[in-house]
Amino acid sequence: MSWRTPFANFWRRGSPSYTNVDNPPHVSDSDYSYITHDDIVDPPVPGYRNQYAGAEDSDPDTLILKHRKEKYELNFPAYAINDGALSVGQLRQQAAKATRTPDPNRIKLLYKGKLLDNDALPCRSEGLKQQSEVLCVVSGVEPGESSPSETSEAEADKNAESARQEESRRKRSGKKKRPNKNKKKGKQVDGPDSNTLAPPAEPQRPSSAAGGSGMPSPSPSLNAFRTPLEQVDGLLSYLRRELLPLCEEYITNTPTDAKSRDFEYKKLSETILAQVILKADGIEPSGQEGAREARKALIKEAQNALNSLDQARNN
Repeated sequence: MSWRTPFANFWRRGSPSYTNVDNPPHVSDSDYSYITHDDIVDPPVPGYRNQYAGAEDSDPDTLILKHRKEKYELNFPAYAINDGALSVGQLRQQAAKATRTPDPNRIKLLYKGKLLDNDALPCRSEGLKQQSEVLCVVSGVEPGESSPSETSEAEADKNAESARQEESRRKRSGKKKRPNKNKKKGKQVDGPDSNTLAPPAEPQRPSSAAGGSGMPSPSPSLNAFRTPLEQVDGLLSYLRRELLPLCEEYITNTPTDAKSRDFEYKKLSETILAQVILKADGIEPSGQEGAREARKALIKEAQNALNSLDQARNN
């Protein structure tokens, strides 16, 4: 029996639904179309696929710019971020346009706590991707400009505050010494030592700056304060107590080594941006008298510190 016999018997038997058909259809090879390897690689109708996929491919790359309470969508050509075509400098220029800042050099960008200060780097190298949120701070003073009156005023306030702290420490130490003098005369030698406890508090500040390895302590949580004005005062005290002494140390003794200079600059500038300016932007005055002006003065003082750091690093 040949291999054709079973199939012949099958067609000879037929099926119940076709045995009574008078004119069965005639099927030939021309009624079939065959798919080749080329048809699989390049489909015969590519227009249908591109009609829908092309819309997604042409969608722009988008970055979210957050400035104060506003959010801006910055659109760039498709795949500009992933291909490394979008630089930090181009992002800074678009941020300046969005915030209507005439000079892009006034724009400071922060992404995940890192200051984006190298305009030549691709945004991809800084970790940015589609829909990434970049924080923006607009400096009120142009780079290179000096504001001696504001700086001297800040220094005067800081010196006055430190003087008050030293005076209060001396009063507290004087109260502790009185009962000791009445009890034992031999402990009178401890008097000068207790008076010298106040000055060592000052050398401790430059020690952290001179070390260059430790990060400044974070600013206090705004939830710990009841009113917006107290929140501003808390950040202002933190700025003057923790950060300004470190900035003064950096400006006075700027590291000669390029790596150390850049590292210390980024450490201080990023801390001022993240721990002071951005937190101050999140404070709602809520109609409290003097809160808005105090917040504005705080941000201005922090920006002056940033400008001073810029000048010290570039000199």
